[in-house]
This record gives sequence, C-alpha cells and structure tokens, in this order.
Amino acid sequence: MSEIDLREASTAIDVFGLALVSKAYSKTWSYREDALTAIYRQMQEMAPSSKEESKSVLRAAIFLVKRGIDDKVYAVFKAALTLLKMILIEFVPRHKLGKADISSAVER
Repeated sequence: MSEIDLREASTAIDVFGLALVSKAYSKTWSYREDALTAIYRQMQEMAPSSKEESKSVLRAAIFLVKRGIDDKVYAVFKAALTLLKMILIEFVPRHKLGKADISSAVER
C-alpha cells in the first residue's frame, strides 16, 4: 500500500488491521473479495459492545464497502453489496445504531 492509501485507510486499519485492509487494496481481485468476506464474518461474529466501538467498526466497514462498490470486478462488487446488506439488516439493529450513526458513517 502506498503512503496515500495508508493515510486514507487509517480508520479501517485501526479497526480491522493492516493485513486485512492491505488485502482490500490488493491488485489481485480475489484478495479484495476475500477481504470483504472476512470483514463480513468478523462483523457477524462481533458481540454487541460499546456504541462508540460499534460506530467505528461501521465507519471502517462502510469505507471499504464504498471501495468494493466502485470495483470493476463483479465478484468484488457482489461481496461489497453482500456486506452492505448484512450491515443494514443485521449489524445496525443488533448494535442499536441509529439513522444519525449510519449517516455520519456514510458521509465520512
């Protein structure tokens, strides 16, 4: 990852770790798909915790979902949409996040 990419993804790196975010930035499409799938699993298994922690995970995941949706490879695009669906249907209600939390995560 370049220095610019590291700065841009600093929030996601803090939440998911450098190894996983580096896979999301990989030139190999299957690594990008694997990264989104791993984030999906990690978020599904995450027990309800503090609201601040849940918001930071949401913010980092939405950042990577945005990158996945812009990807030219269909498999990566589909993995990003699957992750987004899980976030909206499962993660947000389980962690009791409100519309304002979702809006702030998407706008950043």
